Amino acid sequence: MEGEQQEFTKSRKTRTTTTPFGPVTLSKFPTRDKGPKITTKKGDYEGQSVGHKYRELTPQLFPPVQSAKKSLRQKRQRESDSEIANELLTAIETDLRPPRKKRKIGGAAQRNAAAKMLAISHVSEPLRMPGSGKAFRGALRAIKAKTLSPHDAFASDTPAFGMALTPNFQRRLVNRKLTQFRKPPTEPEGFPDLSGYLSDSSDEKY
Repeated sequence: MEGEQQEFTKSRKTRTTTTPFGPVTLSKFPTRDKGPKITTKKGDYEGQSVGHKYRELTPQLFPPVQSAKKSLRQKRQRESDSEIANELLTAIETDLRPPRKKRKIGGAAQRNAAAKMLAISHVSEPLRMPGSGKAFRGALRAIKAKTLSPHDAFASDTPAFGMALTPNFQRRLVNRKLTQFRKPPTEPEGFPDLSGYLSDSSDEKY
């Protein structure tokens, strides 16, 4: 992903690249946005379209678990979300998917959402705000540990991963204790504990 980011930054030309979950296309926004626009072709994903925003991708990537009993459904949902987050982290770190029998990300729509979210978070977002890839991985680790839900991380009105809303929201969250805001940003659910899941290394490390 870092290599694709560098290549796009140099040329600013449309290019297609492959993620562990399928191909994505990088193209220039018709604005001053430094990050590339990430799109996919439905033909590469059995005709399945998944949207473009984090709140659209999240329910596709972390699908609801069906169960008659609410308590059991909640438990299974946390387990399923944890396993999916772990597979995403493995794919980011190794650029590989696990063996077929151990995969939790399988359907075409789910793979499409995974490919898009990884490319957005690790190619586009770091160009908008340095360190955002590290924050994204921290959110995945919190989901893996079952202390943060995918919805609270990426799809709520005040997501713990602030880039899921806007870069400005992320900046306001990060600087909320250093800046005297006239109207401080609403602290997202799970945000106070998110720092415990961030690596101590630079953004280039995992």
